[in-house]
Amino acid sequence: MPGLEGSFRIYSENGIVMIEFFGWMTESLLEQAQIKLKEELLKTPKSNVLYNGLEMEDPSLTLTLLMQSFHESMRDRIQLSAIVVPGYRIAFLSRLAFGGQESKYRVFYNNRAEAIAWLSAPNATP
Repeated sequence: MPGLEGSFRIYSENGIVMIEFFGWMTESLLEQAQIKLKEELLKTPKSNVLYNGLEMEDPSLTLTLLMQSFHESMRDRIQLSAIVVPGYRIAFLSRLAFGGQESKYRVFYNNRAEAIAWLSAPNATP
């Protein structure tokens, strides 16, 4: 519910940078997540990233545009992005945030394992 700030977690697993969002994301929280994500992305020349939004409340359009700007600024560091979503609204907003690079991202509905498999495929290796 709006007003209760959510949380995020960032970690690397098998060469994939994972970021998980929980609950209601605010601009401040998204900015913190982007700072931490940037730190991870700067550790290697190219990374594959999994954005897990399964436990996230629907974000605002403002947050979508902030993510779009961030992702564009990091495009040289991100090889592929997989976005795992629970439903059509977050999927639609994800496509807005990542849509400028159709060959570099894919949206997965409720299937984190499939997203990891796609990022881990031999042609996905940075």
